[in-house]
Amino acid sequence: MPDIGMGKTPRTPSRRALESLADLGGPAFEEVMRRDAAARLLVLARRHLKTGPRAGADAALVRATLNAWDADAVTAAEFAEALGVAELDAFLGAARRWAQAAAAHAVLKRAA
Repeated sequence: MPDIGMGKTPRTPSRRALESLADLGGPAFEEVMRRDAAARLLVLARRHLKTGPRAGADAALVRATLNAWDADAVTAAEFAEALGVAELDAFLGAARRWAQAAAAHAVLKRAA
């Protein structure tokens, strides 16, 4: 009988859903999320480093990491993927603290 669209839907979407669930439950999920967070922080820091706090060890590490990233050659995600574990840990910690300080700095600037 010819296919008139009344049969079962292809298994491809459900297979993709199962693969996604397996990824979420797999051991690499946390590392993927850390790399994704690093890429997002790179982009955010690139946009706001000039307006946020520029002094301190955290700002210096964020700036050094940004200087190492050639945004014309690779994406933030590709750069984050290439970071070593120690570099990634250091950047994530410093960028998080820098972002908190930048948010506080912005609040103080608005209040003044």
